[in-house]
Amino acid sequence: MPGGQEHPGEFVVTLPDGHRLQCRVEGPEDGTPIFQLHGVPGSRVDTAPPELLDRVGVRLITYDRPGYSGSDPQQGLRVADVAKHVEAIADRLGIDEFAVVGRSGGTPYAAAVAAELPGRLTRLGLLVPIASPALMKNEFYAGMTRQAPGLAESFETVTAQKFANFTASPTDPMGIIGIPWDRLGSVDREIVAKHPENLCNSYAEGLRNGYGGWVEDLETYRRDRPWGLEIGDIECPTTVWTASGDGFTPSAHAETIAGQLSSGQGRLYMVPGEEVGHFGAQEIKPGVYAWLAGREDLTLFPTDLPPNHPPGVPVRTALEHWTNLADPSAG
Repeated sequence: MPGGQEHPGEFVVTLPDGHRLQCRVEGPEDGTPIFQLHGVPGSRVDTAPPELLDRVGVRLITYDRPGYSGSDPQQGLRVADVAKHVEAIADRLGIDEFAVVGRSGGTPYAAAVAAELPGRLTRLGLLVPIASPALMKNEFYAGMTRQAPGLAESFETVTAQKFANFTASPTDPMGIIGIPWDRLGSVDREIVAKHPENLCNSYAEGLRNGYGGWVEDLETYRRDRPWGLEIGDIECPTTVWTASGDGFTPSAHAETIAGQLSSGQGRLYMVPGEEVGHFGAQEIKPGVYAWLAGREDLTLFPTDLPPNHPPGVPVRTALEHWTNLADPSAG
């Protein structure tokens, strides 16, 4: 349903400072709890089909970050401050330990939760991630071919134009994506064409009170505001996923993040070729959820890497290794 306002899993968490977070929980109550942090822009309604959550045994928790949809705006936050938000939601639900996954613009926040709450994190997934300017230095924008037209403009200008385009055509996700259709990779075009309603619902819900949260999100992690976390502080098993055809958050960001993790803890997977790009991460929830839930029996990608495999060196996989699940009874 667009917006998800009447979803039975909706609830609100009020933080100690009085700010409210609009939250949502889905899946079996006895499932492995996984927090999913939405992209930029996005919202809590970017979830997963109930049958998938049942199959992998996942209790999926999502929420609107400050300024999006039903969550109150908060100015001047650091990336690391989001850990307190996730902690408050977990406490409200009575969850001691949980996994976290972030996609695209949600990955800095997912990494922050893992770095700030090491005793509560079981596993971490970073899908088409973006690394901090401090890590990437002068290479931060290198390879961002899909974003090139807007890189020289202010965040306010870019988001205002995309918001206006989407408002004029709210059933077309390309207004938010913000580039010509033919500049997407061939597989990305297939994925966007397959999920326009899901994408538009998430965008529309996140932006229903305007695009201020979107601008603040970008200011939080892409300018000179310190993130307040170190990737090396992450202790839990971590999977980083990238596609070599990604012109939004290039694979160099994923490689840099994974290179900060210790051997045996971090694993970096890459889908090679130019056909699969940023939106490949929309499709890989089955494999990612299975791994985050500890269900390696359902995964089709190699979860046991050689003991001395460098965490910053990618393991090549195919998209179907992540979009499909194994039959644990086979073989």
